[in-house]
Amino acid sequence: DGTGTVPGFLFAHPVLGDAYCQTPYFPDPTGELGDFRTPVFSVQDFTEEVESWALFGSVDWDVTDNFELSAGLRYIDEKKRMTNNFTALAPPPPAGFPVDESDSWDDVILRFTANWALTDSNRLYFSYADGFRSGGYASRANNPDQLTYEPEDVTTYEVGSKNDFMEGKLRLNATFFYTDMKDQQYGVVIQDPFQAPGTNTVVNNADKTEIIGFEVDGTMLIGDYFTLIGQVGIQDAERKAYDEQCDRVPVGPLGTAGIPGLPPCEGDTISLPAQQLPRAPDWNWSLTGVWDQNFGRTRMNASLTVRGQDDFVISSNLLTGESS
Repeated sequence: DGTGTVPGFLFAHPVLGDAYCQTPYFPDPTGELGDFRTPVFSVQDFTEEVESWALFGSVDWDVTDNFELSAGLRYIDEKKRMTNNFTALAPPPPAGFPVDESDSWDDVILRFTANWALTDSNRLYFSYADGFRSGGYASRANNPDQLTYEPEDVTTYEVGSKNDFMEGKLRLNATFFYTDMKDQQYGVVIQDPFQAPGTNTVVNNADKTEIIGFEVDGTMLIGDYFTLIGQVGIQDAERKAYDEQCDRVPVGPLGTAGIPGLPPCEGDTISLPAQQLPRAPDWNWSLTGVWDQNFGRTRMNASLTVRGQDDFVISSNLLTGESS
């Protein structure tokens, strides 16, 4: 009836037999949804070829009987070629297509670990690792100037301890971790009602994203047949404030792109506040009890788990940082 959630689905064309994307059409700039019997009909042909190769080497060094160092290095090279084209029945297809582009990215990433055995049952460790995700092409973007996005670089640090107590009946581990992401890739959907296919999905690169947290897990054997397993985690995962090109974010009316020079844009850019990362609750915990016992040639076991977690973000308002 034109008043519900905006749908999108695939259907088979009765003549052509191809899969077409159907999205509702907005007939005027007031934002009132038009009759769903006048949708946008469009077909997209997107292909991507990826060539990736890597060279890796590592070395392990037993410095002493209870202290070990390990290091590794990897060179990564990745090339992508993309073709993209739209054909629309109504409204007209976006300008600038078809597109045929290629690009390549390469990086050197490192891994380093240190393990120190305090005793036969207690160990400390430290690890450092780089991560790399190549750039690419947004397959659902309908603006040829907004197809590409840049590589994402990640650095992780972890300090922890692994321990056995009570002659192995109690195991207790603790970990502190920190993740630093540069140019994090994240997607946004911009409403583009007067141009097929009705939306423009852009992948942006945030300047800086941080995740910091602490986790403890333990296992305890109680008697001969019952085991208790527990875990508690606390973290703060946030994409930091940064400036983005105004026409690459849905900050206009009804989720359309921002217009450079008009509020809330500042010239060609807009200042986006810090955002909590999606699906990353501030805390979580779980507790599991396991009963396991043999009865002659028959083995029986049963378990019960309870768990909880904080509310987490599914999506957030780019202008305010408020979550939903």
